[in-house]
Amino acid sequence: YEGEEFYLCFVEDFFETLDANMPLKNSGYTKKMELIGGIRNGEIVEGEMFDTQTILPSYDPDKETVDQYLILCLSSRNECYGYIVMVNNTAMLYDYSMFVWSFNMGQDVERIRQNFRLEELNQRLAVLSVTDALTGVYNRMGCEKVAFPLIENCYKAGKSAVMLFIDINKMKIINDTY
Repeated sequence: YEGEEFYLCFVEDFFETLDANMPLKNSGYTKKMELIGGIRNGEIVEGEMFDTQTILPSYDPDKETVDQYLILCLSSRNECYGYIVMVNNTAMLYDYSMFVWSFNMGQDVERIRQNFRLEELNQRLAVLSVTDALTGVYNRMGCEKVAFPLIENCYKAGKSAVMLFIDINKMKIINDTY
C-alpha cells in the first residue's frame, strides 16, 4: 500500500491519553501530529512531531514536482486517532481493499486503547484484592499472597519474624469519628 512514501500519523495526545486512561482531548485533529513511522525512498522514517497543517513531516511546498497525496483517517466511533498518508499511489484510489484496511486499522487502534485500559483496571483490581481500600494495609488475601511467603522466607533464612493480626469491633464508628 505504501507507494513512494507512506506515513502513519497520530494526534498529539494519543499516547498521553493511553497512560492516563482518558478519552482523547480533541474531537478532531490536533495542532501537532506525531509521526509514528513511515517509508520514504525505501528508507524507514523515524517518528517526530510536526505541525498538522504541513500534512506530513517531509512536506516541501517549494518542491518542483507535483505529488499526489492520499490521506485516510484513522478513527473509531467518535474518536479520530490520526491519519495515513500515501504519496503518489493513485492506484489505491480505486482499490476498495485499501479503504477496508484503513477502517480495520482504526478498529485495531481502538482495540489497543481498550487493552491498555483493561490492563490498567486489572492492575487496580489486583491491588484492591490484596489491600484494604481505606488504609492500604494488606487484607487476608494480601497476607496469604505476600506476608505468609515473606515469613516463610525469613524462617528458611534463619531470621526472626512476627506477624500481628488485629480485629477491632465497630471499626466503622472509630473511622467515622476520627
